[in-house]
Amino acid sequence: MSAIPGPATRWGRILQGAGVFAACFLLRSIYVSLFACDLPQWDQWDAEGDHLLRAWMHGTWHVADLFSSHNEHRIAFTRLISLAIFEANSGQWDNLVEAYVNAGIFSTMLTLLWTLLNRNGIATSLRTASALTVLLIAALPFSWENALVGFQSQFYLMAIAAIAMIGIVSYMRPSRLMVVWLLVTGVASLFTMASGLIAAVACIATIVVRAWREPLGHKFLFVSVGLLAAISVTGLLLVPTIPGHEAYKAQGMVDHVRGLAVVLMWPLEPRMRHLQSTFTMLLVAMIMWAPMLLLSFRVLRRRQASSQELFAIGVAIWVLLQAAAIAHSRGHGIEVMASRYMDIPAIGSLVNAWLTLAALQRRELNRNVFRIGVASSALFVTGLAVGLHKRTPDDLSLALDRNNHTTEQTRNVRNYVRSGNFADLDKPFFTIPYPDARRLQSLLDDPLVKAMLPVSVRTPLWLPRDIGGFTRENLPSTLIGDTPATAIGSYASANGNAYIGAMISPDVRSAFPMAMIEVVGGRIGKKGLSVALQSSSGMTPLVLRRQAGLRWTAVYTAAPSGAFRVSAIDDTKDSWLGLSAPVESGVLSAWAHRFQDFTIRHMRKSVGAPYAP
Repeated sequence: MSAIPGPATRWGRILQGAGVFAACFLLRSIYVSLFACDLPQWDQWDAEGDHLLRAWMHGTWHVADLFSSHNEHRIAFTRLISLAIFEANSGQWDNLVEAYVNAGIFSTMLTLLWTLLNRNGIATSLRTASALTVLLIAALPFSWENALVGFQSQFYLMAIAAIAMIGIVSYMRPSRLMVVWLLVTGVASLFTMASGLIAAVACIATIVVRAWREPLGHKFLFVSVGLLAAISVTGLLLVPTIPGHEAYKAQGMVDHVRGLAVVLMWPLEPRMRHLQSTFTMLLVAMIMWAPMLLLSFRVLRRRQASSQELFAIGVAIWVLLQAAAIAHSRGHGIEVMASRYMDIPAIGSLVNAWLTLAALQRRELNRNVFRIGVASSALFVTGLAVGLHKRTPDDLSLALDRNNHTTEQTRNVRNYVRSGNFADLDKPFFTIPYPDARRLQSLLDDPLVKAMLPVSVRTPLWLPRDIGGFTRENLPSTLIGDTPATAIGSYASANGNAYIGAMISPDVRSAFPMAMIEVVGGRIGKKGLSVALQSSSGMTPLVLRRQAGLRWTAVYTAAPSGAFRVSAIDDTKDSWLGLSAPVESGVLSAWAHRFQDFTIRHMRKSVGAPYAP
């Protein structure tokens, strides 16, 4: 092991890690911005909305509820994050905010993995190449399901706990402190999700490999392995039996083997040409894991491994155990792995990619071993490139399809919230965000749930009406996107832009610190067009730094603490203005929607599609 780096080197590595994190976060945030929405999805309505947030607001939530089961899982940390976001967002439930936070957790996972793989004197070229590999994985949409639903953070929290535990076992000197850290992180891993217990098993295997490399002392081995075994057994006892999930489990040896191959051959899939037979799938899986197989053979034969290689072996063991767990629990008739599981084999691919890069820099190997390493690395890189190339268009298509569905779901839920008509929820499967329309109706009718709904489906602060010179009829027929139910404007079909008008709304109050008003038409604050919130404390003008055009644009502004009115003036014959009733918003929701709008506008401009014609 090399000496501890000096301050300059340490700060340099901290900055490099921060750069990897920022780049990963930016890349993942692009997918969140393009495809995610603020409306909660599927399990969120029960596990998060009803059992957690509603109970929290009702005062019936207890600390013990953190550790209650959700299906097979005990997701205490995901619940804590949801509560923290909910409170920081002034009590507004917003999946978009959660998805951006989840992007940060995802980036933390990749940054931690990259940092621990590249500790202790790793060459700059290897650090750079492995960083680029991490960014490649972050830039691809294969795990779109976890990216678009903020409640899926448990997958990344589980991986962070496992990576940290294996890092402790690989790098720390055997001591009481090491055992304490293993105890803390091991217990924490049990409350990320059910398969969090696998981290302790992987650490036992890593300790065994380390003991094969160097003497660790019988007392340390007894205490550490015993502790980790106790953690894993406790985790197993905490997993409840879900009768309805028995049908998903592998039935016999063939299902188990085939399910394992499906996970380990990632990013290639059985549905790809010539990869359907179980034998071929196993062969492909061996190719995708060839760098790790060669390292394992060398370590067993020579009893030598650097701390980085020991860490890589530990992470690989964890991925293999996770693959076995997926094959067992979801292996019946499996042909395609669900998107939410794909981050796990992706971690395995990153480890194998790092081993490939490291092997190419080794000079102490004899010529034949080096050639074998190069050949296996070439096969792995080819498989990785082909698999990612073939699957990425399909992954993008699935993410876009989910976005189209959530757009329709948002429209249906918004219509129900404003009408109370069950017909707005009595729709085909997946056109509402929950499988049971009656159950969703009961939740939406609950006053506590209704009070915390996100901006997109929230009831505006006034009902549809014409106000002053602004009317529903005074909107052009060529507007882009859904026109808000409360929208009114100053465009007259007879006079066009030449029509002049003004309005001032009735008194309204906001229970949230921000208000969102959708606008269309000219640039607010310029050329005689203005919108403002008027209260006893003064006037808050809305400012839009660009022309809204024909596409509805959401503008967020601070809402006065008491009663206020919305005023709008069109005092020019050269332009016109349209606006909607304000909708309450939390501060985090406002930031999230602004960032989403900013990203979408610039993505459209980058491909030559103007955002607001």
